[in-house]
Amino acid sequence: MPPAENGDLNDGAAVFISRVEENTFAVFSTVCTHQACPVDLPFGPDEDLWCPCHASVYERETGKVIQQPTQGTATDLPRFRSQYDPEPGILKINGEPEIR
Repeated sequence: MPPAENGDLNDGAAVFISRVEENTFAVFSTVCTHQACPVDLPFGPDEDLWCPCHASVYERETGKVIQQPTQGTATDLPRFRSQYDPEPGILKINGEPEIR
């Protein structure tokens, strides 16, 4: 699949890019899977993504739910395939989330 064009990725919503290793990145939607609220980004390198609407928490390197919301349930954040070329320092992100 070709890389997404501007505005095509994640239906125009922001994505979160986490550096997992030197040349490995994970790219996730920042839309909570509980009720589609925007997820807050981590404040520090060891913190996770948090949804301010109902307190869902998602692991920063996998996008997995590590704390369910105060009401109902959430699923893991959609993850986008990406490819990093370290020589020019370019990360290409595919437009459709992976099926997990």
